[in-house]
Amino acid sequence: MLFEPQARAYDRASATARQELARKARTSAGSFQLFARERWLWSPRRNRLWFETMSHKALRLALPLLHAALLVAAAGAASSGRLYAWALGAQLLFYGIALAGFAAGQRLRRLPLVSVPCAICLLNWATILGFLRFLTNRQQVTWERIAVPTRQPT
Repeated sequence: MLFEPQARAYDRASATARQELARKARTSAGSFQLFARERWLWSPRRNRLWFETMSHKALRLALPLLHAALLVAAAGAASSGRLYAWALGAQLLFYGIALAGFAAGQRLRRLPLVSVPCAICLLNWATILGFLRFLTNRQQVTWERIAVPTRQPT
């Protein structure tokens, strides 16, 4: 093994929400492929990093389903009491803020109150798209570079 102390790597963040969605959908599809092909990952006896794999990878892939289940449960329980009605209202407000942030573009998304719900919903949508790509076997196996806009001289 070689170590080069002068080596440097640079990674640019996605410039737009669309680029981030494409990147996360690709990586989510890859995670679904990984769990389907490498069944030993599911076994705590065979996978010494089982807890980390389940908590970091598998649970992240389950988040859209968990969010949907929470919404359905909150809607079903909302008539049972004020606390449940508030919980449903808070969840709907969260999704409304995310949608407004996405629709408004970069200007509004810079506010943490908007950027956090927007990012969470964007990642959940990317997971759904990744799952659909996995199911339909439409995920490319080659990496596709995303064009980064160049800065114009001032």
